[in-house]
Amino acid sequence: MNQASQDAAAQLLVVNVGGALRTDMKTALGYLPAAQCVCASASEALGQALQSKLQAALIVSVEAAEDIADLHALLDALRTRDLPTMLICDGVPTGLELQRRAHHLEYLAPADEPALVVARLRLMLELTAHRQEVQALQQQLARQAELLGEEINARGKAEARLQRQATNDPLTELPNRELFRDRLQTALARADRSGQLLALLQLEIVDQQAVRDCYGSDVADRLLRAVAQRLIETARRSDTVAHLGGEAFAVIAEAVVNLNGAMAAADKLLEVLALPFSLPQGDAEPTVLHIRARAGLAIYPTQADAGPALITTAEAALASARDQQQRLGVLEKSAPG
Repeated sequence: MNQASQDAAAQLLVVNVGGALRTDMKTALGYLPAAQCVCASASEALGQALQSKLQAALIVSVEAAEDIADLHALLDALRTRDLPTMLICDGVPTGLELQRRAHHLEYLAPADEPALVVARLRLMLELTAHRQEVQALQQQLARQAELLGEEINARGKAEARLQRQATNDPLTELPNRELFRDRLQTALARADRSGQLLALLQLEIVDQQAVRDCYGSDVADRLLRAVAQRLIETARRSDTVAHLGGEAFAVIAEAVVNLNGAMAAADKLLEVLALPFSLPQGDAEPTVLHIRARAGLAIYPTQADAGPALITTAEAALASARDQQQRLGVLEKSAPG
């Protein structure tokens, strides 16, 4: 039996108060397959009661009433660890009956056979070892579940990020050309079901290249982000605003009343873009830019009977506005049939 009073690997805490442990009991304890930490008093054992390896405790005291306060404190510490404890004494001391009921506390008389004591302690050690194994496994499973949850969450975010990168413009975070075409087809299907008109506005920032040449790519990119923000703030929540690349934007407006209403909405967007842009420059004075924007408007189904034709018509209207130096272009064209 290991008599060291401080043994971090100890599994059995033996408290031999006043040397009350009989010689035959010491010999019997030596057959237990457990490292032991032996203390001569309850107060000394308090320092060992929180060792992580402990699985059970044996307290031997012929006069249990001796050092009763320290014994109470030791039992409280062992109860905190949920460790089964055997108390060998002449009688259950006053006040310990509640401890006995609330805690894994087993009482034996000093005259009991050492073999009985060892058998009981062996069972305590085995039960505690099994319980600790189960607890360790539960903690391991909980950690694995936590890690799995984190991995699933990270993968979900990565997939969402990849999906967004595939369908959204990284500069403005607006729908890109691919998502724009998908949104347009969905909007056209809704227009067919409702019988309402749909307007497509193809828009370009006339001075974008000049800004890039004069102020550099950083300012030009911040201008595009500012343009995107204004378009989002001005368009209806049901409209789709997309960045098709470079200086090109598009707006899909569903459920428009008529051509005049669509032209009024397009003029509003162009007027907002005509207001000065103040682009922050860190600690320096912001860069203030006045830009020109131009747009082409097409109406479905009066000017085109399908998505590709509607895009072509809007682009032709934009080209017409560009040729005639107008802010908004609309073709006088009806869909065939």
